[in-house]
Amino acid sequence: MKLVEFQVSKVAFLPYNPNRASQQQLDGLEASHQDFGVLQPIVVNRRGSGWKKGERGDFVVGGEHRLRVARKRGMKTYPGVLVSVGPDEERVMNLALNNAGSYDARALAMVLKDLDVAQAKLAPTGFSKAEIDALLAKLEADLKAPSEFADVTVEPGHRCPKCGFQWKGACRS
Repeated sequence: MKLVEFQVSKVAFLPYNPNRASQQQLDGLEASHQDFGVLQPIVVNRRGSGWKKGERGDFVVGGEHRLRVARKRGMKTYPGVLVSVGPDEERVMNLALNNAGSYDARALAMVLKDLDVAQAKLAPTGFSKAEIDALLAKLEADLKAPSEFADVTVEPGHRCPKCGFQWKGACRS
């Protein structure tokens, strides 16, 4: 395994990563960085010609929280391992490298559903068949559940009173 120094600002985060960390965990990670320096490299997937043009570049597959702390601390570079894998392998690798963490259950189920549909090899993720089946069943039930907003129409230009988001076009759920 060869370590590479990555420019912290040039490594992107995976939009689908279901791994989550509490503020307390992030604070602990930051304190560890301050006290001990970098102890564990990140894993970066270099998305090349096998990816759509807008999806190419360097993406952190393992170590997102370490990379976030590095950015917060103003670090310019971070050591990591470079891989180059396709979409299904990237998702499986992301789950395998983060299996001990906390997850957004819905985001995790969506990733597993995509991999299941693609018939990807799921054993490396570390999730049992029963865990995967349970997550997928819950996702299916959630998607079939009636929405409290089933008959709501949002007009163009409407601004959300809670967050301030302004709709640009009509939306009907």
